[in-house]
Amino acid sequence: MVERRRSARYSVQDVTGSLRIAFSARLRACTRTTATVETTHGLRVDHAYLLTLGARDGVQICVRGTLLSCQLEGVRKSPAGASLYRADLVLEEPLPEELGENPHAQLLEAVRLETSPDLVVRSISAPGALIELD
Repeated sequence: MVERRRSARYSVQDVTGSLRIAFSARLRACTRTTATVETTHGLRVDHAYLLTLGARDGVQICVRGTLLSCQLEGVRKSPAGASLYRADLVLEEPLPEELGENPHAQLLEAVRLETSPDLVVRSISAPGALIELD
């Protein structure tokens, strides 16, 4: 069977890169060395994430963490019916001591998560590329 397309696809080799992905989450619990977040995105276990946390005094704290687990908690009752995940991360460095013994009480609920998975380009065409993520 002959494939009919508007633009031809060309296979490529040795074309790699990374893709920066960012999304929002809600902080559910944390200690100085761990964080639990709630998000509508399924996260990848054993992958690194950059967490941007907002303190109540207006200071932003950026810390890297590794995902320990990500579990489906349920589906929101909305027109989109978004899935809801609970993710547990271990932080590479402890949160600042200034946050006290209970850092969760000093932090805002809104969290930004970022990751940069490696990618391999499999084919290229005029409108885009077919990529495979790590």
